[in-house]
Amino acid sequence: ITLVAAGTTNISVTVAGDDTYNEGKGSYELTVEDAPVVSTATWSLVTDASTLAEGDVIVIVAAGSNVALSTTQNENNRGQQEITKNANNTVTIDDKVQQLTLGAGTKTGTFSLSTGSGFLYAVSSSDNYLRTQTNLNDNGSWTITIASNVATLKANGTNTRNWLRYNSSNKIFSCYASGQGDVQIYRMND
Repeated sequence: ITLVAAGTTNISVTVAGDDTYNEGKGSYELTVEDAPVVSTATWSLVTDASTLAEGDVIVIVAAGSNVALSTTQNENNRGQQEITKNANNTVTIDDKVQQLTLGAGTKTGTFSLSTGSGFLYAVSSSDNYLRTQTNLNDNGSWTITIASNVATLKANGTNTRNWLRYNSSNKIFSCYASGQGDVQIYRMND
């Protein structure tokens, strides 16, 4: 097999039967994805939430792991994408890491997290869900604080599972009432 481009193909094999063996058939669907494209931008750790501003482009990173919030929107959460954390408080990311643009939230002192096609929001008071919606509301308006390089992002709506966290067991980013792993924010440098 020679890979020539990204895509999906079906590989099938048929073996004729004989006096010893019955006829055999098998198939396998092979999917080849484009290699991730590494960002040429520099992404620096945000250590003071008061320096964040509308228009900033950020990525959300698991504090204790080399992964970030991915572009993959699962049904009820976001996947993870591997990154490289560098010694100088920067990260190297690729195009499978979700870049978020900070915008005005619905309440004073809050930010929206725009994916370019919608806004991240806390979905529920009974389930640990993080989804993307097209219209901004209070559940998609986030208060952001930072202490000891750890970012706390909490949605300001009525849903109580509103704390954006990293779940290392399931390898996802989602919203919780408590627990799970800390996150950090890295901002694209101009």
